[in-house]
Amino acid sequence: MAVVTAWDVLERLCREVVLARGLGWQPADVAFLGRALVACGLPTRGATVLTRLRGLRDRAQRLSNGVTPGAARDVIDACLALACEVDALRGG
Repeated sequence: MAVVTAWDVLERLCREVVLARGLGWQPADVAFLGRALVACGLPTRGATVLTRLRGLRDRAQRLSNGVTPGAARDVIDACLALACEVDALRGG
């Protein structure tokens, strides 16, 4: 559950930044969201991480026995690190 929550918070932040930067459109999926963030100044590596995190979130949600605590912590830490990078884009 923590992995899903961390992802949800990260995705919401990403969408807020894209809207705040005035791109004039809201990306429909994560691949487009990553491209929009790159257009806002996020390094391409960040968009790749965003896509991978979404895949891990989906996997965690599908697994009946969840993920190990260590793996969950890694995903949460990665979400936090990327959120810091994305949040820095708010200033322009």
